[in-house]
Amino acid sequence: MSDDQSINPEDANVPAAEPGKTDDASRSVENLKAKLGLKTKKAEEAIAADAARPKAPSASDFGLGLSERVAPEARAPAAASSVRMPAVDMGEPVQAKAIERKHVVAIAAIVALMTILGIFFGGVLKGRALENSKTREAKHLIEYFTETPLAQTGKAPTTIMNAVQAHVGELARVIDTLGRAGESKDVRVRLDAEKEMSAFLKRAQEYRDRKPFFVLDQVYPGVVFNGELASQVVGFVENVKNLYDESVLLALEADTLERVGETEEKGVGANHVIMIPAAVGDAARKAVWIQAVDKENPRQGTGGVEYAVLPVGAEKGMVVAASSLAEIDISPIAKEKSLVYRAAIFDRVRARLGQMKMVSDQIDFDSLKEKLQKYSSRGSYITLF
Repeated sequence: MSDDQSINPEDANVPAAEPGKTDDASRSVENLKAKLGLKTKKAEEAIAADAARPKAPSASDFGLGLSERVAPEARAPAAASSVRMPAVDMGEPVQAKAIERKHVVAIAAIVALMTILGIFFGGVLKGRALENSKTREAKHLIEYFTETPLAQTGKAPTTIMNAVQAHVGELARVIDTLGRAGESKDVRVRLDAEKEMSAFLKRAQEYRDRKPFFVLDQVYPGVVFNGELASQVVGFVENVKNLYDESVLLALEADTLERVGETEEKGVGANHVIMIPAAVGDAARKAVWIQAVDKENPRQGTGGVEYAVLPVGAEKGMVVAASSLAEIDISPIAKEKSLVYRAAIFDRVRARLGQMKMVSDQIDFDSLKEKLQKYSSRGSYITLF
């Protein structure tokens, strides 16, 4: 095969032209060459004629020797356009392999395992943080219960816990004394028991004024962390407050006893004015209690000096002779009444002391303190929060 890819009639097995049929055969050959994509004779003649024509001048003809100074970048497009890159066979496009099922299962298992580990370690760290909070809470409770000072009211400084424990101890001692006095027939033992009870009533008044109890808002200023001990802590605080309330009621009995026995304690006679009417025959005379006497304005009557008086329970006053008025000392009567009242008050106090003893028996700080110390003595756990 030649460069012009022309085919001889012999190679194409084309039959020779017969005489008279030269033009038809030539056209048939040309048509066959055209169908086979080969250059026909007419196409070769057209290419030769085009090459023989004079070419029009181009810009490269007027270079004037400057073509060597042109920058490589300027010549690059022409070179690129004139040189054909060899065709590279890229082959068939490569497709990514599909992920196998076992790989998907393995990835899912790893993700699930990491999630479980995250939840587990997160729970562990959170639990450690909670335990640290319980430790700090226990330290706060021990410090608050044992070191909170009591308000000073002329007494030696002390803490609320010391005042509560001292009050409970005195209560137990007084109850034991009253119990022994009730079993004894000796009058002096009973009198000593009453003195002890009277002294305890004084201390109850002081206890009321000093207010030795705990405040729940200060016990738990924020969140409660240790729910296991919270109920016992709150119960302890409530029992201490109940003991204070019982002491307040006992102090009110002491206030009443002071008012009843005021005349006896001061040792001052209480004089009262009465009117004794004149005797009429052998009939007994009945004295009249006088509420008020106008001693600043005496008047002279037919029988002597007279005073305006107001009898007890009367709406109007009257004028009576001074000889019919008399003053009597009613302190023995007051003492007799005070003894009756004191006995009644002491009976109520004994019943109140029994109620207080039941409340005080529920105050158990030692067992609570032991549990709190188990938490407060622990070390701190390492945690991220």
